[in-house]
Amino acid sequence: MTPRHRALVLVAAVGLVTAGATLLSRRHAARDPVDVVDASPPSFAHSFTPGRRLTYDVDYRSEALVESTLERPSLGENAPRRDGVLTLSSTFAGTLTTTVLERRPDGSARVLATLRDLEVSVLLADRALPLPDATFAPLARGFFVEYGPAGDVRGLAIEPDAHPIASRLAAQLVTFLQLEAAPGHGATWETDETDPLGGLHARYSLVDDPPSRDGGQLIQKIVARRIAPRTTGALGRLIAAGGTTGAATLAYEVLPAEGILVEAAGALTTEQIIGDLRVGSDDSTLVVRLTADERVAAPLLREEAEERAAALGDLRPLDPTELRAIERRRENEALLARVDLTAVVADARAHPPPPQSRDAATYARILSAAVEASPEGRAHLEKAMLEPAIDERAFVPLARAFGEDGSAGAQAALARVVNGRPKADPGREVALFALGRADAPTGATVALLETLSGAADDPHAFAALLALGRAAGQLAATEPAQGTPVLDRLLARAANAPDDATRARVLEAVGNAGSPRVEPDLARWSAPGAAPPVRRAAIGAYRLIPTATARAALLAALGGDADPSVRSAALEAVLLRRPDDGIADAVADRLEHDPEESVKKPAASRLISLCRRVERACTHVERLRTTGDAWTRHELARFDHP
Repeated sequence: MTPRHRALVLVAAVGLVTAGATLLSRRHAARDPVDVVDASPPSFAHSFTPGRRLTYDVDYRSEALVESTLERPSLGENAPRRDGVLTLSSTFAGTLTTTVLERRPDGSARVLATLRDLEVSVLLADRALPLPDATFAPLARGFFVEYGPAGDVRGLAIEPDAHPIASRLAAQLVTFLQLEAAPGHGATWETDETDPLGGLHARYSLVDDPPSRDGGQLIQKIVARRIAPRTTGALGRLIAAGGTTGAATLAYEVLPAEGILVEAAGALTTEQIIGDLRVGSDDSTLVVRLTADERVAAPLLREEAEERAAALGDLRPLDPTELRAIERRRENEALLARVDLTAVVADARAHPPPPQSRDAATYARILSAAVEASPEGRAHLEKAMLEPAIDERAFVPLARAFGEDGSAGAQAALARVVNGRPKADPGREVALFALGRADAPTGATVALLETLSGAADDPHAFAALLALGRAAGQLAATEPAQGTPVLDRLLARAANAPDDATRARVLEAVGNAGSPRVEPDLARWSAPGAAPPVRRAAIGAYRLIPTATARAALLAALGGDADPSVRSAALEAVLLRRPDDGIADAVADRLEHDPEESVKKPAASRLISLCRRVERACTHVERLRTTGDAWTRHELARFDHP
């Protein structure tokens, strides 16, 4: 363990932050709930003194569940009924240095920041993701941070060709430390702020808790998102995985006399939106420790500023939505100007690139550019999807490009394909699943899915039902007034279903919503009196609900349901959540005591995979390799401790 890591572990051990309950404290490892200061203390004011250089050790860790695309070998097989998820874990430890270059008359300031000696570990599904050596070099060379008078981060200027992962890491670290305080504030104050995921509302409170430095002050900050962040999948969300739709709690230790942030810690422990999924996760933590406070001479300061200004691009606002949309459209237009879309599509139809190949990725990139940036290209691709003779390997990437775009126009095009192809054509099923992936389903999309999912003579009614569940959940999370009635109608269909098989299908679709609103109905249908197929579907429908009660229901079914198929469904569903000791114990219990091999076998493989993320799982594996029955010992024989 390096000295930096030892210091950060110390800070983390005595600086615990949990949502709404405890605050940073350097003198006690755990404290009673904090008390907000009653009397208004002296105002905190930022001090941007030119030449002031602060050096911090930073440790940023993130773990999230992210979308994983499930492929089908052929259209003749059943479509994947659920979104798959993978675990994405990342750790960034390094040295952050900030130097105040100038302070303007209005109180705003320009700061030069560097992030050096960066140690990076990124794991997707327990496998390391290779990042180019030059990925984070622009951060080591330096980037500008623009501050407003109240301490708000107005934007960053980074080298124009910097890797997007590096840009998002810089923005995430800087805004995690963002502390806005207007002159003359009292014991509490509220602000509307911006970070890399968009708008948020923050509430600050000065806390009556002894700081570690004389004259210091502890400040609690609770933020709630005004708009749920939209996402684009695992790699595009590598750094931005800290976004939540609930609240996050941060704690700072500051020195009012100096007007600077001294130490900070933060944790995000609420619901988040990752890709298409709403999942629960103790998502991100950041620990920061001040290690140096010094002054830089004016001549050297000017030299550093001039050197970096020549290499850095324009100031980028933190709110990425409009900026990224403009950049993406420019990139897409430039790409389409270099290729003959008609020829590319014709060649791909004649010689489909192998799945997961570089050629397939290039083809998908061109299709996505055409759907988003070219009305003519979008019309050409829609026409191709309506041709009767199109091969499935050519049809699937076309439909996916429209689904990933998700705009109202793209949804309308997919709807026309659904209505325009023969009723029994398997391409309609693909188009329905693509249609259900829109981030903002339109009223027309919901209406189409509701109509088709209730059509007894439509061979793809179940695909429409599953897509409807996903669309209802998305709307319920982002536009409750529109989405809640759709979700309620789905629940009514489950209650009024004519038989258990129909009810189970509806509940499986409800599971795609991932909404806490459905928990009372799931509790009803997962009770012992319900038929096994209904219980199985109801338990599986808890899989994406990010609440403690959903987790408890899954663990209860895993350990206590009389039907092995229900226990298997609970095992599959509980492993979509962030693992902890309780989940590891429950999985080990099934491996050790379940009478059915259909449960024991997946429990064995899941326990081994959990070992990379939860030490308790490793302990169980080592124990059962010795004390388990002959079957268990055989299953675990090839286990190697990571």
